[in-house]
Amino acid sequence: MQGKIYPTKDFPAAHMLIDFPTVFAAPYEVVETDYDSYSCVYSCIEMSGYKAEFGFVFSRTPQTSGPANDKCASVFRKNGVDFALFMTLLIRRMCLQSLEFTSL
Repeated sequence: MQGKIYPTKDFPAAHMLIDFPTVFAAPYEVVETDYDSYSCVYSCIEMSGYKAEFGFVFSRTPQTSGPANDKCASVFRKNGVDFALFMTLLIRRMCLQSLEFTSL
């Protein structure tokens, strides 16, 4: 499945929209990054009176513990997101390798 990530005029810097063909577009905000090894990403969707929040820890290494996880945990907690609710997901890439990342 291929999707697009693009900035929009409706969102400030570090805010993007993710659009995949089979699902509705979702906002995507990079709340912290060091531009080399990790990024902390937040998304919030409100629709028909319901609200869904998502948080992601993206790291250039497959480890689910370490500096990236610790830094993002701190950032999310400071912004009122309960990092204890995050769970680790194993994502298998079809061609290359298995990757792990943490999401809410």
